[in-house]
Amino acid sequence: VVIFSEGLQPEQVWMRCCDVTEEMLYGTLLNEPNQDYGVHEWDKVGFVPIKREDGLLLVAFIER
Repeated sequence: VVIFSEGLQPEQVWMRCCDVTEEMLYGTLLNEPNQDYGVHEWDKVGFVPIKREDGLLLVAFIER
């Protein structure tokens, strides 16, 4: 999953999907982000798939 937050560079992290709703997927963060997104290893984070020509991009926008 690629995480985004205003003022920080996008960062790829490992997540294990643990829940699915009609609007969002949720996963457990499996590693500590290098930047201060305000989330940490083992936190539950929501993310969405974005369809691209070359496949899917899994994206989480984190408001700090």
